[in-house]
Amino acid sequence: MNYFRQLNGFKRQRRIKPLTSNAILLYFILLEYANELYFPESFTVANSVLCGLCAFTRSTLTRRRDELINKGYIKYKDGQIGQCGTYKIVPIVFQNAGAYEPISEQHLTPLKNKKDNYKRTYNKFNDFTYNGEADYDLEGFEQRALQKRIEGADYES
Repeated sequence: MNYFRQLNGFKRQRRIKPLTSNAILLYFILLEYANELYFPESFTVANSVLCGLCAFTRSTLTRRRDELINKGYIKYKDGQIGQCGTYKIVPIVFQNAGAYEPISEQHLTPLKNKKDNYKRTYNKFNDFTYNGEADYDLEGFEQRALQKRIEGADYES
């Protein structure tokens, strides 16, 4: 998942499916948390942590989380007794005619698989292009940064 695309998609999706300000805050906290974890398929967060970060009561957290679930922004599974609940951020991608809508991940194809089908050329700025679209491979950068972090290398090297 690309953090900036998700933010832009969320901004546009809110015009179609409006949210309360508290639900928006909760979504941003969850998105920020997922970003710090390099966007795993799902992740766990304690209710007490979310209540502290959002300055919510437990009942406000539950209502705002239900609002995000009902409008299709996140998925949530209750934890067992003594365990945290599991969250999943639903990817928001560009669809027809400028509308954004959540889609299932089976429709998402890795960037590298798409590149193999296109002829690689250079534009006048020496950026790689595929069918006329500049490719900066931000998702690849995120993966390389994670690999370097695991190996203990600096980001700049």
